[in-house]
Amino acid sequence: MRSDAGLAEKVRFLSGAGACEEGLPPRAVETHMSWVFLCSGRVLKLKKPVRYDFLDFSSLAARRFNCREEVRLNRRLAPDVYLGVAPLTQRSDGQFEVGPIDPMDAAAAAPTADPEGTADWLVVMRRLPAARMLDSALAAGTCTAADIDRLAERLAEHEAGSGARLTQVQLGAGGTWRLASVEPGGRLRERQLKQHGAARRCPICIAGADLAEPEPEAGP
Repeated sequence: MRSDAGLAEKVRFLSGAGACEEGLPPRAVETHMSWVFLCSGRVLKLKKPVRYDFLDFSSLAARRFNCREEVRLNRRLAPDVYLGVAPLTQRSDGQFEVGPIDPMDAAAAAPTADPEGTADWLVVMRRLPAARMLDSALAAGTCTAADIDRLAERLAEHEAGSGARLTQVQLGAGGTWRLASVEPGGRLRERQLKQHGAARRCPICIAGADLAEPEPEAGP
């Protein structure tokens, strides 16, 4: 269930030069749950007012809460990337503005209400160099053995329970994890899977019992 009231106007503003500090229009990327606006130095993410059986972004309060949760959770792995949250405000003349970033100081209490004029909330991130994304680096042949070693070390930290909290909880409950499968396709395929009742569990968090190899068939 979804409500698109006002979403097109917000996307139109955030796609323009006025949303970015450098005054240049960003590159806009749509996902099934968000719009992402890639400015030169930072990234703004606007959550869509959608509701599925596994998430609810349908209200402004829900989007505020989930923006803050995204920053809080992802900062554990990328503390210098997630800058905070910012209100998208609308003035009395109908014009939108990106408000000041709330860096979400751990000592500060989370707000329980939206400031006057808040039309929505944005996750604000530092933009990373596209050339250093793993898929780009592999395609360009710039991924080094040292890069792969660092990736392996980070994955080993997760497997040992010293990575993300989700993995710690999973291992503490007696489970194990590994990548169960990779589904080929892009965003269209992702949407099709979600619309047709695909499994709601993250494939790296499937309990070890679920990963048991089938018994080999007896020979003749």
